[in-house]
Amino acid sequence: MKILPFVAALVLLAACSSNPAISKQLAGTDSVVVNFNYPQTNNIMKSVASTEDFAIEKLTRLVAAKTIETNKCGNDGNCLFYKNGALLGNVSFNYSTESCRHFAILLDNKLTNTSMDNEAADYLKSLR
Repeated sequence: MKILPFVAALVLLAACSSNPAISKQLAGTDSVVVNFNYPQTNNIMKSVASTEDFAIEKLTRLVAAKTIETNKCGNDGNCLFYKNGALLGNVSFNYSTESCRHFAILLDNKLTNTSMDNEAADYLKSLR
């Protein structure tokens, strides 16, 4: 019976997202790690991990936003989505520069960028 609410949440998540391909790729995530980089480097400054359904569902919803043009801005970090220890998705992000806010993920071997709204930027800031 515990699985029914989880399945219902995934169906709702897929229906509400702007990018169902991302929702599909990240479906079944049971843990997430968010890495924040030192400014203008790829060196990790801080990592936050969670197995909480709320955090996983929220990050998935935020990442699966509307697809945007390729972004030439750098990244502030990445989110790693796992299922049973296997990596489902590595999503890089930029939240610190308003004109550069985005998420980026490989879908079918193609880099896909999605928009990052204020809610997503604020959520990432709260984790940092």
